[in-house]
Amino acid sequence: MIAIKSPRPLEIELAISAVISNLELDAVFTSALVWSFVISGYGFSIALPYGAWVGQRGLSAEKPIKNQFVYVANILGAVGSLIGTLVLIFGCVNSLL
Repeated sequence: MIAIKSPRPLEIELAISAVISNLELDAVFTSALVWSFVISGYGFSIALPYGAWVGQRGLSAEKPIKNQFVYVANILGAVGSLIGTLVLIFGCVNSLL
């Protein structure tokens, strides 16, 4: 069986930092790109270890409060990744056209 290694947030941020100078984005979009991935990285780096520590997965916003905390951190990570990816795609399409 082949194990697929998932990229860590630091690896993604290093990849973005190498590409960001080649994108045609104004200051607002560049700032949105950077901060969305920063928020995503912090959200997941809080949710994943804390969820494992307290034994909660955070897949729904149900009680107990520990599960709700992990859920909010997971949502921050997912929304940050989504926004960052959309801005990155927009910058790539802008650079090609």
